[in-house]
Amino acid sequence: MKQSIRNQFDQIYYEADFDAEHNWVDVTWNGELTLSDIKIGVLAFAELLEISRATKLLNNTVEVAGEFADLRHWTNAESIKPLSELGLKCYAQVSGDRKNHQLDELTSSLLSQGLSYKAFKSAKKAKVWLSKFEG
Repeated sequence: MKQSIRNQFDQIYYEADFDAEHNWVDVTWNGELTLSDIKIGVLAFAELLEISRATKLLNNTVEVAGEFADLRHWTNAESIKPLSELGLKCYAQVSGDRKNHQLDELTSSLLSQGLSYKAFKSAKKAKVWLSKFEG
């Protein structure tokens, strides 16, 4: 189950795939994004989570440029909560942005919702962490 979305310049800015072996959805974003691009992509991977019944998400924004490279745009508890209602249990965020001081607060908020969350600089480390969880 692969997905890809192109922007108005016909460039792929979003790719997602369901990894059945590990039961996770692997999402990769790249380029300069708009809020509209993100909303369209989030709806797409939410649909993929629902269809696949995946319990884990790897959200990779390392290649995002501009305003939305900031980790705070990807770590909003209110945005993530609907995903937990779809069955998401583990959320790994891969980002080059390490300036976010809200991560401890966010992690506590997500844990209280029964969702494990961790931010990484590399997809490889994120995959190792996600592999530790059943489902």
